[in-house]
Amino acid sequence: NWSAAVHRLSPPAMPKFCLKLKATLENVAKMEAAPENQWSLMVQSPDGSETCEAYVSTDEEMELDGSKGTAHFIKKWQGDNKQSYLKIIDGNVKKQKLSRLGMSEDDSQEWVGIVCFECRGMEPIGYTPKNDFAVETTGGTIFDCEDVEFDEGMWADYDGENDMSVSIQDLEIQFETF
Repeated sequence: NWSAAVHRLSPPAMPKFCLKLKATLENVAKMEAAPENQWSLMVQSPDGSETCEAYVSTDEEMELDGSKGTAHFIKKWQGDNKQSYLKIIDGNVKKQKLSRLGMSEDDSQEWVGIVCFECRGMEPIGYTPKNDFAVETTGGTIFDCEDVEFDEGMWADYDGENDMSVSIQDLEIQFETF
């Protein structure tokens, strides 16, 4: 479980968060998540007294009570009457693309927005990388999501077709409000 500091750029009118990653890429042309990827998050109540795991995917939408709206994760915190929710959203804001489901070799050691969320009554505080990303090596070999499993912020393998080691190391995360 990876916890992250939440970096607030300005007080949000709508609580929206962008999951950003930073890593060192070795012989990795790109790493990409599928649009329907299931993200493994840790969320907390507004007062920080409770936390829980949230598995969210655009493939799973639930209806909100007393509303025509939907969300990808719904939770009622202890003692709350209202539902809290998290929704995966498009990361495009004022012609600026905040998230893009992956990173390329040009992004090595840079913060990159991966996926964005709108939250009501909860805040994402952690992300645990599972089999979220497919990797294409600089030689063109593809490692499917099932083959890319992070262990303590690192994934490494060998591209036999191109006789080179490939890795994603020093994976760091942060959530940034927008």
